[in-house]
Amino acid sequence: MNDRNWIEWQANKFAIALFLPKILFLPHLIAYRTSIGISRPEHIYLDEQTINKQDYYKTVDYLSDYFGISKTSVKYRIEELNLITYAKPKDDMRSVIRRTFFE
Repeated sequence: MNDRNWIEWQANKFAIALFLPKILFLPHLIAYRTSIGISRPEHIYLDEQTINKQDYYKTVDYLSDYFGISKTSVKYRIEELNLITYAKPKDDMRSVIRRTFFE
């Protein structure tokens, strides 16, 4: 990362923290996810299941609309606050064999 990219990254990080402060962001995330029936609303588990993807995108849409900020910024803030876990897809037999014998 060059100096210019680093400065831009820092500016973006600061702006997101300014417009989506944790003290406001987290309660709205939890309240919304509770209202749509999620049992662990304080954390997002994202895997290949359709319901988990839908819940994630609904959450991002809601927070983006509520705070009047881009969906990309909301996604970045969720990741920055460690509120999301990405599940790795399960290996199929072909990928196991390929990794075992050819890598």
